[in-house]
Amino acid sequence: TSSTLPSKNFGNEIDALYTVNLTKKLNFLAKAAWYKGKDNMPSPFKNDLTKYWIQLTYRY
Repeated sequence: TSSTLPSKNFGNEIDALYTVNLTKKLNFLAKAAWYKGKDNMPSPFKNDLTKYWIQLTYRY
């Protein structure tokens, strides 16, 4: 609610995605996200967070 959250701006986030076909049947995907929370927000919104994902997809 608006009484517990001082702002609708929770912070800033940057996302990146890279994908490539390694072969006709194998695909590689990598993703990353960097979140910088606002210091005046309650937890967990003020916490900074970095996440990485990797994925292989095989088509048969």
